[in-house]
Amino acid sequence: MKILVTGGTGFLGTPLIEELLRRGHQVLLVTRKSSAEIEPNPCQIMSWPPRSEANEKAILGCDAVINLAGESLASGRWNNAKKQRIRNSRIQLTTDLVDILRSSTKLHTFLSASAIGFYGDRKTEVLTESSHVGAGFLAEVCRDWEQAALALKRENLRTVLLRTGVVLGRNGGIIGELEPLFKMHVGGPVGYGEQHLSWIHIQDWVRAVLFCLENPSVTGAVNLVSPEPVTNASFSSVLSELMRKPMQLPAPAIALKLSLGEMSALALDSQNVRPEKLLQNNFKFLFSYLREALKDIYDYEAQNHEIYEYFESSAWLPRSPDEVFRFFSDARNLQKITPPEMGFVVEKMSTSEIVQGSLIDYKLKVHGIPIQWRTEIIQWAPPKAFVDNQLKGPYSRWHHTHTFEPLAGGTLMKDRVHYKLPLGCIGRLFGLALVKKDVRHIFSYREKIIREIFFL
Repeated sequence: MKILVTGGTGFLGTPLIEELLRRGHQVLLVTRKSSAEIEPNPCQIMSWPPRSEANEKAILGCDAVINLAGESLASGRWNNAKKQRIRNSRIQLTTDLVDILRSSTKLHTFLSASAIGFYGDRKTEVLTESSHVGAGFLAEVCRDWEQAALALKRENLRTVLLRTGVVLGRNGGIIGELEPLFKMHVGGPVGYGEQHLSWIHIQDWVRAVLFCLENPSVTGAVNLVSPEPVTNASFSSVLSELMRKPMQLPAPAIALKLSLGEMSALALDSQNVRPEKLLQNNFKFLFSYLREALKDIYDYEAQNHEIYEYFESSAWLPRSPDEVFRFFSDARNLQKITPPEMGFVVEKMSTSEIVQGSLIDYKLKVHGIPIQWRTEIIQWAPPKAFVDNQLKGPYSRWHHTHTFEPLAGGTLMKDRVHYKLPLGCIGRLFGLALVKKDVRHIFSYREKIIREIFFL
């Protein structure tokens, strides 16, 4: 199918588009970002709003639409201007999109985002897709957002409203907000702690959206949550246990309301939501229980039952995995893709070429300070993956996984790094922000150079 996706460059949209491409779909990505902000990828990119007849024609040529666009709820206090942006980025954009799609003769499936905020604060009440709308700003936004999508009516059009719960993943969402607090020994429940948190693992969210896309029997509102919601206190307890950090006293609800205003609803509202429609249609969750979901997200077993700092980046290259992997088989190329100010030099290798078990010694500078680094290649599986592990260097742990996946006629290259600073909380307090900035810079430079090489 040719599928139009709005909001496809964020926490949820990025893995969804990757899976659409894996399944052989053609993706038209609509975004408000400039072309300079969008990394090269195999999707057709279109700015919003479409300003040409050709762009509108491309939209009208789509078989399905997945509308995910919307400004982040968790960034900035909800003053009047912020609330208007929240509404416009969801309701007005959906209305404008629907106005264009009215002329479509090909469109047969319209998936439009919503959220379980639709139900408002409902305490312990069990909520299904047939439950009525709640009260409050978020409930009103979701209600109007859904109505904007439902305004697109015609024969043979199937509309699905994706009522998404709290999505758990490593690169954003609630995990990104809570993890630093727990690591600094200040994490704990919020408010009275008994409010229900209806969550879903990001892999199951992607799978559920595709399930809705591909199954004609699914229509109307669909709750995208796991079958086993938890209380806020239970969530905090499991997270603190996995992190081996003691859970602190609850943050008082009144303090959150004073500091966050209406935005405190994100933490204090209770929604005990069930995925009734997914279960009725025999959708199978990979992660029904919170503990197993968090262990997977944190790669808990492979990382020796510890939760480290994490960085992930990806780049699509118009070459085969064999070609891309071959580049990394030559240790000299590591110097080409490292920022020049770091003075990176490979000093010696234990083998003539890189293989599993190879030891690589190199030197570099970090903010002008000379560093000696020794890496061991603990996995070498051409052309799919390799893993290197720091034996000597500035980190308490540096575990770097490189993967190369054939995708849309090219290669999706991903880097995943689990790392830990020395000196525990002191290291985190005084060095983490700078280290995170350095890691982002190093990989940004790395991706830029690799693209220049492989896009020639």
